[in-house]
Amino acid sequence: MKLLHSRSLTKLLESVIKSVYVEFRIPADKIVVDPELSQQFTHKVNSKLPPDQQVDVLTVNEHLLRLRKRGAENGGLPRLVRRYNGRQVKPR
Repeated sequence: MKLLHSRSLTKLLESVIKSVYVEFRIPADKIVVDPELSQQFTHKVNSKLPPDQQVDVLTVNEHLLRLRKRGAENGGLPRLVRRYNGRQVKPR
């Protein structure tokens, strides 16, 4: 696995993580504490990255938590839409 060193590569990784996060629809905290979910999430991230830019689970988890802490207003992870009894409800 290759480690990302340049800003453009980091931006690419963060963009892909945000995209996969919305598709995955599981909160970041649950992803990073569950090894199986982390592996599945990382696999989806790597499937959207160029072959020479593949990353490991630790790198994805670090970026995922960093993006969560940053918040949607500051370019971090978007808020997930929650489902209640089949209804989609946006968070307040």
